[in-house]
Amino acid sequence: MFRVHQLRSAMTGLVAMSALLLVPLAQADSAQSTDYAQRSAPKGQAAKSEKNKPYPKLTAPIERARIIAALRQDYEPNPAIWRMADEDTTIYLFGTVHVLHRDFKWRSDAVDAVIAEADSLVLETTEEQEQEMLNVDLFTSMFEATAERGVLSAKLDKDNRPKLAKLAGQIGLPVPVVEHMPVWLLTFFTFYETAEDFGSVNEYGVETVLTRLFKRAGKPISAIEDGEAVMAAMNSLDETEMIAELNTALSKWSGRGPLFGEAEQIRDPAAYYADDHGWAKGDTSAMEAGLTREELGDAFYNVLLADRNRAWAEWLDDRMDKPGTVLVAVGAGHLAGPDSVQVMLDKRGLKTERIR
Repeated sequence: MFRVHQLRSAMTGLVAMSALLLVPLAQADSAQSTDYAQRSAPKGQAAKSEKNKPYPKLTAPIERARIIAALRQDYEPNPAIWRMADEDTTIYLFGTVHVLHRDFKWRSDAVDAVIAEADSLVLETTEEQEQEMLNVDLFTSMFEATAERGVLSAKLDKDNRPKLAKLAGQIGLPVPVVEHMPVWLLTFFTFYETAEDFGSVNEYGVETVLTRLFKRAGKPISAIEDGEAVMAAMNSLDETEMIAELNTALSKWSGRGPLFGEAEQIRDPAAYYADDHGWAKGDTSAMEAGLTREELGDAFYNVLLADRNRAWAEWLDDRMDKPGTVLVAVGAGHLAGPDSVQVMLDKRGLKTERIR
């Protein structure tokens, strides 16, 4: 089973957008209708906020003092930055973490210098793109993808079916929604629950901060990929292996605390934040761990990482033909490992230089 907390360095903002799509379902009376996708699809623009639900505490309450101690930074932040350039174009690649604790420091002098130098910001997805995608078609497509599968509980061991219902309550969604949602999306929802318990939220994630800074400076912000295409690729994944892993996790789950994650990371804030510290120090291996082909499986690895990195390398290759200075900020997991964006660029004859 892959380490769910590692997904904070690779998960796309589109997953956060998917969470927004499901907020109305968490607030609705699920007994009123069985057509959950069509009944609860959001109309117009949805509010940009965290999920409106109380987040459960961990099995053993985490005292504020332990979190403060785990967040303590006895070093100056120096996250990794790469540069590719020619005579009139400079592109900076910055690996991000999508959800962070509000007291976690990650901005260095080098990061601030790149922010100031860049003419524009490119993210995996923009706030505007997320809002445009909040529509009935995308919402229903997530559930249509699982129509042939049927209800999820029917694919689980009998003893695990009540646990699935308990998990639904823990993540704040009606049971019928969880029964019909894609397993990959359910996995990400459990990630959000764990992250929230440790105080890590999207509001303080790198992309959110960068978006505020570039908007304040009047600099353009765009997306590097087609969000709907990524969502469609995720929905097309064969769920057999994911269901098997979910079944195994539920068998081991006590019904309290996070569903996924090593025991020490569930109990110990220091273990949970270790990867954030590694990332802030510029240790790219911290973000690669848990995001390997062996951990994720071929299909999920390709859709989440390799295929997107290859497409992004093509986008970057084309962008080098236009003058200007661009900051490309994407999940740090995309900039590490054997199928990283840099590796894909190298295959196209484009070199990147790590400057921090």
